[in-house]
Amino acid sequence: MPEQVLSASHPEAVGGVEPHDNMVSLTSPKILNVQYVNNSFQISAGQPGPDPDGQPLKINQNGYTWEITVVCGRHKTSPIAQAFIAECEGEDHMYNPSAGDRVPRELNFFFGLYVTIDIGAAATPDFDDRTPYTILLYTGQGSNSDGNNWWVGSPAIAYRGSGAPIIPVTTEAATIREMFNITHSNKNAFGLQPWFGTTYRIPDQPDWLSGLAPSILISDINLPGTHDSAAVGAGGFWDPWSCHERTIYQQLMSGIRLLDIRLSVFQDAGGFYFGTAHGKGPVRGDFDLFASVLGEIMRFLDEHPDEFVAAMLKIEDWGGFEKQKGLVYDALAAQIDDVPKLISSGLPTLKEVRGKIYFLNRLEETELDDERFGPTIPAPKLDPSGQHFDERPPTRLFPLYIQDQYQWVLPYPSHDAEKFRIWLAAMGHAESGELLVNFATAAQAAVFKVQTIGFILSYFGQQSGEKRPRSLGWSLFDFEDTAYLTSTYGPMTITQLMIASNFRYFEFPDEFSVSDNEG
Repeated sequence: MPEQVLSASHPEAVGGVEPHDNMVSLTSPKILNVQYVNNSFQISAGQPGPDPDGQPLKINQNGYTWEITVVCGRHKTSPIAQAFIAECEGEDHMYNPSAGDRVPRELNFFFGLYVTIDIGAAATPDFDDRTPYTILLYTGQGSNSDGNNWWVGSPAIAYRGSGAPIIPVTTEAATIREMFNITHSNKNAFGLQPWFGTTYRIPDQPDWLSGLAPSILISDINLPGTHDSAAVGAGGFWDPWSCHERTIYQQLMSGIRLLDIRLSVFQDAGGFYFGTAHGKGPVRGDFDLFASVLGEIMRFLDEHPDEFVAAMLKIEDWGGFEKQKGLVYDALAAQIDDVPKLISSGLPTLKEVRGKIYFLNRLEETELDDERFGPTIPAPKLDPSGQHFDERPPTRLFPLYIQDQYQWVLPYPSHDAEKFRIWLAAMGHAESGELLVNFATAAQAAVFKVQTIGFILSYFGQQSGEKRPRSLGWSLFDFEDTAYLTSTYGPMTITQLMIASNFRYFEFPDEFSVSDNEG
């Protein structure tokens, strides 16, 4: 140990230097335990530090977050930084999200932690298949013009100066058992984000509407929905046509209650029939038949008769049959004739629509006033804000505000944040007796998806449940099952938050921060 590097002294003023509370946190549902490494605390010479004969750190677990607090002085020196670098084995094994350098030049102090993580199938309270694995992690505090910040380092970390640092976990046979990204939500808040898909098991919420008053208007329920709901594929975010990885039935089981169904028109010897599609013409992605989608919805409603499903119908691709629209509409009306449904020009109560599909008509870019398909929701006449309050057609007796700005005016590279701003502004039109349909989705260059869920969760996490907005309207999302790691509640989806907003956020009453990376 270099001469200037001292073991910790007692947390009392030394030479007039007062100690401070210093806290760093680690968040992950995979963390099973955090323990201080004995005799690892090193601090700059002359600084007050914790008791070397006792437990120098206070470690507190709050949900999936582990807070490590040390009371000591703050004075950065080069010898402490050099000792930290040596313990971590160089620049390829350390990370600071707010520093411009690969290694610290000076640090106030650092210490070691044994972090025990689960590398089994899951780390949730109801699934106990845990395989403990312990890594040695060092964390140290430095500072720059923005204030104090923290470094993490370990011989187990791999980092080349860009992207996310990773911790690979291998078996004795040299196969990869698990990979963890190191994420951050603040200068002193880090997360361990597992790679593999069985990590987060978000519970289904198939019966959540049963907790609401039967007399509530359905427009006054904050409904989570999916954009291009039937565009289900395994291609993930970078597949230009797929918008979801869960089937319609799985979406409904998770709590989704608003579907955006885009149709394509076909014809055979038996007449017209319908597929589901994303896009039109040669740049179209084809998915399940509309009959299959209806079957999944009816299966769900049979199993959960106190729920309802709102379904917007839109013809995405006419397939060259535009001149036979009357016959096409007749065929579509016949297909939905036998399903449990409510066709109404007004806004029903929850009691009136339980166990049924509430159809909404978006069949044409221009208004189609056909009462067989429910109240008409015309395409919004987009202005720079992407928002539109329309005139009421005869098939609709209630006011509507729709926001569906989906491409071309969103600036790069801030299109995610700009779309979030547009979504948030439209949320102000969620008023009793008025239907707000608010798309949180968009595409950049007509192909690349814009993702706003992280921004929305972060916005709501900055406020306690008592201060968050209560009226959100109906919102539609892509990849709604994406779980973001939060500091207080572990992994969270937008569906969970939207449902909780109907119950005064009872399940998530406290503030939380959101990791940069989603799971």
